[in-house]
Amino acid sequence: MKKSNKPNICEGKSEEITPQDYWKSLPKRVVTSPRKELQDRIAKKCDVSPATVYNWFTYGFKPRRKKWIEICRKETGMPLTWDV
Repeated sequence: MKKSNKPNICEGKSEEITPQDYWKSLPKRVVTSPRKELQDRIAKKCDVSPATVYNWFTYGFKPRRKKWIEICRKETGMPLTWDV
């Protein structure tokens, strides 16, 4: 982070920084996990909640519609099967 002529409000810091410089130093996008991105993508395409998709993959609940199973297969690129 670059130093500025405008000091930070907090004293006792070894490096002075303005609120604007601090804000610019923060990442613009928070990185999400691949699991969460997949879950959200499938939920949107199936028009179900992310919690429903979580249950399909975590607990093995079978999706009610064949269309949803095909969407899961397409999104993962795997020949998924549900035994339940």
